[in-house]
Amino acid sequence: MPYLRCCPVSRLGGSPSLESRWLRRNLSLDVLSAVGVGVMLAMVASLLPGAARQAGMAPVVLALLAAVPYIANLLSAFGSRLGAHSTLQLGLMRVAGAAMVLLVAFVPSAPVVVLVVFVFWLSLALGGPFHVRLWGQIYPAHTRGRVMGLFGSARSAALATA
Repeated sequence: MPYLRCCPVSRLGGSPSLESRWLRRNLSLDVLSAVGVGVMLAMVASLLPGAARQAGMAPVVLALLAAVPYIANLLSAFGSRLGAHSTLQLGLMRVAGAAMVLLVAFVPSAPVVVLVVFVFWLSLALGGPFHVRLWGQIYPAHTRGRVMGLFGSARSAALATA
C-alpha cells in the first residue's frame, strides 16, 4: 500500500478512493493550520515580550506575560464546557485569538498586552479538547499518532523559522 505524507493511501482500481481524497484534503488543511499556529506562537512568544520590554513595562508585567500560557493551559481543563463545540466555533475562537494580537499595535499598554496574550493562549487551550476529538473522528486510529506528530512537527518548524 503506497504512503502519502505518513498516511497509508488505499487504491481502488488505480484511482484513490473518495475517503483517501478527503483524508489528503484534511491532512493538507491541518498541516497548513499547524504552520499558521506556529507562526502566531512565534509572534506572541518572542515579539510581544520584546515589545513590552522596549515600551518600558515593569518586570512584574513581563513575569505575568511568562505565566499567562500556563494559566490558560490550566483553564483548558474546562475546555469541554467552555470551549468550542463545532468546527465553526473552533475557527472563530482561533481567529479571534489571533486577531487580538493586532490590538497591541493600536493600544500598547501593559494591561492590553497581558489581556491579548491571555486571550490568544486561551483560544488555543480551550479549543484543544474539541480539536483532538475532531482529529479522532477524521483520521483512522492506525495513523492518528503519526498524523498528530506531523502536525506538531509542522507547528514547531514554523515556530523555529518565524
